Amino acid sequence: LFPLTGRTHQLRRHCAEVLGAPIVGDSKYGGGDAGSGLYLSAVELRLAHPDRPPGAPPLHVAVEAPAKFGRLLAHEQQRWERLAEPDGDGVVAEC
Repeated sequence: LFPLTGRTHQLRRHCAEVLGAPIVGDSKYGGGDAGSGLYLSAVELRLAHPDRPPGAPPLHVAVEAPAKFGRLLAHEQQRWERLAEPDGDGVVAEC
């Protein structure tokens, strides 16, 4: 997504209603299993800073993703691996 206004609600609604993929953790648009708190974060921004001269490269700011993102990815990886394990009868579970 490349938001122009920075309004979180617009992103939430667009992801859920237009893309059919709500933001993880969105209890309003994501359904009952949304968890707690939005998994939405600006980890990189590039913008033309008004104090820079014309033609100067854009200001670039980057940060690490919040720790809860890494924990969620690790949890989902473990969940995916459990789903792929053969059942007692040797049949791989289908997702």
